[in-house]
Amino acid sequence: MGASRGRAPVVWKYGQHDEQAPGRWFVEESIDEYLKAMYVEHLYGSDSLRRMLKDFYLANYHAVVEDGKDVAIMDVVSVNNSNEDAQAIYAKGPLVLHQLRRCMGDDNWNNMIKKVYQDFQKKLFTLEDFKIYISKYDHGGKCPGLFNDLLISKGIPEGLRFD
Repeated sequence: MGASRGRAPVVWKYGQHDEQAPGRWFVEESIDEYLKAMYVEHLYGSDSLRRMLKDFYLANYHAVVEDGKDVAIMDVVSVNNSNEDAQAIYAKGPLVLHQLRRCMGDDNWNNMIKKVYQDFQKKLFTLEDFKIYISKYDHGGKCPGLFNDLLISKGIPEGLRFD
């Protein structure tokens, strides 16, 4: 991530959430989960992130969610409704964000996250705000569509890669 050892990258608890907004749980919890994984990557290297994605998020998802019972991230209205809802946010959400990061590239992703943090400290932040920033920082133009597809799809993203 470019930060020197011993210096933590951005911490995500930026502001307030709209409790009724679509994608609220994704914004509040999935992004936070993925940024924690990025912090582990910052401290211990890219192999640690790959292991977390595969051995923690993906493994937990498969251990809890039975075939055919997956829910789309955008269908989650509470992480307390079911194990499947919780796994869509806490396990699948970080996997979706990693695919978005891969699509955008590390530099664009990191610059976007820093700018969102700067712009939304102590301000309301929604999924729509996040999508606007994705569009601003995706210079190839293909990531907003991918992101939207991943949010409404059930199951683990096809072609999932951890590099």
